[in-house]
Amino acid sequence: MFKQQLKGKFPQLLPIYHRWRHPLRKAKNYWDRPDGIVLMYHRVNHDQFDPYGTIVSPENFEAQVAFLVNRYRVLSFGAPWKSEDKPFVCITFDDGYVDNYRYAFPILEKYECPATFFVATEEIGKEKELWDNDFIRMLIYRTSAQQKLYLSIHGREYELPLQRKNDVAHAIYTIHDLLIGLSVKDRSSIMLTMQEQLSPCLECRDDYRILNEKEILSLDSSLYVEIGSHGETHSRMSALTLQDQERELFDSKKRLEGIIGHSVDLFTYPFGKNTDFSIETVQLLKNIGYAKAATTNTGQIHVGNVDNLQIPRWNVGNWNRAVFQSWMEIFFSS
Repeated sequence: MFKQQLKGKFPQLLPIYHRWRHPLRKAKNYWDRPDGIVLMYHRVNHDQFDPYGTIVSPENFEAQVAFLVNRYRVLSFGAPWKSEDKPFVCITFDDGYVDNYRYAFPILEKYECPATFFVATEEIGKEKELWDNDFIRMLIYRTSAQQKLYLSIHGREYELPLQRKNDVAHAIYTIHDLLIGLSVKDRSSIMLTMQEQLSPCLECRDDYRILNEKEILSLDSSLYVEIGSHGETHSRMSALTLQDQERELFDSKKRLEGIIGHSVDLFTYPFGKNTDFSIETVQLLKNIGYAKAATTNTGQIHVGNVDNLQIPRWNVGNWNRAVFQSWMEIFFSS
């Protein structure tokens, strides 16, 4: 709670908070230096509207990549990790947005920099957004004069005002928290209700669709890119039955393998915190044939002492080179 309040009200103090948090872990990392870290990206584009804080501008992304290839060993997520004097960094992208292909990919090629793209497969080739962006599209591009949104979820009624800009911002976070814990069927039903009430004028925003098969194949053909799975429906695994989890993990793997023509054994958990998956999820991954999986829990890589199916990562912000360098020092020590 404290971290969220700090991030929302005093973002300039967040680096200071990270520099002083986890003193025991800092001491451990001082004496036993990490071998590497994994970075997490989602979006690279010029959009100024970023409610989830996941967009990095192409200019800042290029500055970050240039810094990384000059300072560290940049390895692919699926590569064998070895302990050397020079630490390593892995670049990962979650979700599979087309802006990854349009803006990030050319920069990675320019700097000959490895990266791994994890794709949620259900919307591949469709002019459609992932559900957690799609309901935002409905709110922003609504044509209905309705001043409130009415939702009924598991017998509880919700009434969300939409008159003011702050109302919409509040609705985004409220709806996300309500939908993330639902099954795919229940979530789809709520989304249909929203569509009927709001009547949005835009079906899909240009940089918000998921990659199509041709784009995925083009990425995979690069010397510097590998493809992994991010599930099928971008659902919190812990909100699904074990049978549905197994289907998500298996079907997404097979869909990607059918596109690129070779094995896919890398995965990132949607949302990725400890509450978003379970030990049963981890066992399913192992049974289905995944070799590595990343969470969104923070931490460093110590080769020989890492759980390959629960790998920590650090989220990257829209930072210029100087700020990014400062955060990299935090990532390796916190």
